[in-house]
Amino acid sequence: MKRIKFLLLNIFVAAVSANAQLSVSSLLEYQLGNLPFTSPKNYSTNYAQVNLAYQYQNIRTKMKLQNFSSPNSERSYSEVAQRSIEFRDKGFQLTLGHFYEVFGRGLFMRTYELPGVTLEQHGFRKRYGFYRDIDGVLLKYSNDFLELKALRGKPLN
Repeated sequence: MKRIKFLLLNIFVAAVSANAQLSVSSLLEYQLGNLPFTSPKNYSTNYAQVNLAYQYQNIRTKMKLQNFSSPNSERSYSEVAQRSIEFRDKGFQLTLGHFYEVFGRGLFMRTYELPGVTLEQHGFRKRYGFYRDIDGVLLKYSNDFLELKALRGKPLN
C-alpha cells in the first residue's frame, strides 16, 4: 500500500509540474447479506477498483487496481489487474501491456470492457470487474487510406 501511495504522489507532482493529464476514478461496492437459505446471514464483502491514467505529450500509461475483501480469506485478493503504456505519433501507435482491439466488425476478435460493471461468481461469492482484454504488444498504423494492425499477446478472462 505504501508503494501505491508513493506512486500516486509522484504522478501527481509530475502532472502539476509538467502540464500533463492525470485521471483517477474508483468504484467501491459493499455488500451485507448472503444468498437465501445460506448461512451466515450477515456475510459482508467489499470490492474496490481504482483506475489510473497519466498522459504526457505522446505517451499514456494506465493501471487498474482491484481489491476484494471477504470473511473467507481464501477468496480475498488484491491485484494489479491491468497495466499498459502507449506511444502515439502521426498515425503510429505502439501499446505494451493490456489493450482492447477490434478486427473488422468484431467477428474475428473483439476485446472490450464494461466500465462500472461488476460480476460475481455465485458459487465462490467472489467479485471482479468485467473486461475481456489482451496482454501483449499492439502495433498500429493508420492514415486516410490504410489501416494496419499487428499484435501478439494472450487473451485474459
